[in-house]
Amino acid sequence: MSDHLENRTVIRAQVAGDVYIIRIAGDIDQFHAKQVKQVFLKLVAGGARKLVVDVASATYIDSAGVGSLLYMFSESKKRNVRFLLSGTRGPVLRVIELTKLNEYFPRVERLVDGIAQLKD
Repeated sequence: MSDHLENRTVIRAQVAGDVYIIRIAGDIDQFHAKQVKQVFLKLVAGGARKLVVDVASATYIDSAGVGSLLYMFSESKKRNVRFLLSGTRGPVLRVIELTKLNEYFPRVERLVDGIAQLKD
């Protein structure tokens, strides 16, 4: 069995002032993409207008995971939610670069940078 199937994935929502955060640790894959979208939709339905999706602790991403990131960004634009992706590194960064999405997603290196940028 491959390592990415053995990882435990945790998707956590947090808030820092008026900035909402979705932190994803582990796999962003076909088994967790729906849960990521559900957390996003719950936050937006609850009034989130500033959102950072932090993937610094993500260890793997597949096409379903990329699709969930694209969905959140696209829906954020439609709903006038300011969106940032933070912490792209390792395997997640490689996939984002291979798919040329590094030029599409608004990104920051660190979560604290994203929170600071959205508070402006």
